[in-house]
Amino acid sequence: MKKALSFLSLIVAAMCFCGCEKYLDIRSSKSTVIPSSLDDLQALLDATPHINLGFYPALLEIATDDYFVPHNIYNLVTAFEQESYIWKPEPLYLQQDVNGEWTNPFRNVSIANTVLDRLPMIDGNTSTRGQHIKGTALFFRGFSYFLLAQVYCAPYNTQGNNSGLGLPLRLTPDFNEPSVRSSVQGTYDQIISDLNSAADLLPVTVEFPTRPNKAAAYAALARAYLAMEVYDQADEYAAKALNLYDELIDFNELDLGAALTFAPFHRETIFYAASNGYTVLNPRYACVDTELYESYDELDLRKKAFFTDNGNDTYSFKGSYMGNTGNGFFVGLAVDELFLIRAECQARAGRTPEAMEHLNHLLRHRWVAEHFAPLQVSGSEECLRLILEERRKELLSRGVRWSDLRRLNKDPRFAKTLIRVIDDGSNQTTYTLPPNDPRYVFLIPQEVIRITGMQQNLR
Repeated sequence: MKKALSFLSLIVAAMCFCGCEKYLDIRSSKSTVIPSSLDDLQALLDATPHINLGFYPALLEIATDDYFVPHNIYNLVTAFEQESYIWKPEPLYLQQDVNGEWTNPFRNVSIANTVLDRLPMIDGNTSTRGQHIKGTALFFRGFSYFLLAQVYCAPYNTQGNNSGLGLPLRLTPDFNEPSVRSSVQGTYDQIISDLNSAADLLPVTVEFPTRPNKAAAYAALARAYLAMEVYDQADEYAAKALNLYDELIDFNELDLGAALTFAPFHRETIFYAASNGYTVLNPRYACVDTELYESYDELDLRKKAFFTDNGNDTYSFKGSYMGNTGNGFFVGLAVDELFLIRAECQARAGRTPEAMEHLNHLLRHRWVAEHFAPLQVSGSEECLRLILEERRKELLSRGVRWSDLRRLNKDPRFAKTLIRVIDDGSNQTTYTLPPNDPRYVFLIPQEVIRITGMQQNLR
């Protein structure tokens, strides 16, 4: 780990505000340790505190409808948290917010680019281990770009033009290259290309779930294609991932009274990663949306596995797949999500029996065993609605709800206006976010725009 952190000085030095288009780049110096072996490259990718923990945008959850915060908590959090929570058109990023929501996710891209740049000089891309390292770097780059795209790019449009503003796609560690925004199409093309290449190169098994394997690459592709609404491909890649690993936890075997329901790296985990954190998202302060909580049947063990009664008619979330409490949330990949992807895609294709088979397989592991009866539906429309409801109930605080809202808002059947109410005891202020509003794409930090000269998202 010391070696990994030493090499990370090569990355960290470049992330300061050192001038213009070099904002996202890696700058080397004579005092910087340069990776010179496969062990060095692997050490960079194994720097878990920098690669896996807290280096993905918290904006994936901060504006969703799954929770609310009481007025006294709202008054305590930072201005950026308040403004993002109520969907203010132009939330002002402070330096800590720039780091958490932009610089750190791009740091993972920079680490991946450094590894990909150095690997041919060290290995010639010929050894099996070198191929695994290359696949890991490509996975981290594609996965990071996907999560960033859910925050800073318009939703992908399968029926229309995707020439709108995408991400600045950094594909080399050359700090002389200016930062220029690609298109939405170009961004998703790069995501799919990186993850497909990673799937070809990664091993089937890895020693730790902080390293991606082949199933992780397939699962990431399934998530990406679902966000793109390319449902046949999402189903195909979810099936490929499940063919490699499909183990579910039986909630009947859990200690539902435990303060934390899940241990880190539990057996549903395919790839472990966590978001940046904010106080407004901490389970000690954030309350689960009341209607969401009430949607769980009393025989559904998730109602006890996921939630803690606060004793004042509100409930907190204790079911994080991170295996701990904090201001961040799990953004990694797990088996339960794949069954839901398969079920939704099959429902959309009119394959109702197959869709319900996958949904019921998951729910059988979630309900009180002696009381579970497979759910039945009358047709494809009811099937799809049920699966989408279960998707929200299962994947709470997993970094997918924002992406789901963005794509489902395109369909009048599922479009939803989000509402926040700030009540100080004497006055109520209501804020709304209508479907397909421009605020479903967050502003890039203002300081990044000032330094790079890139075009800002529209308001």
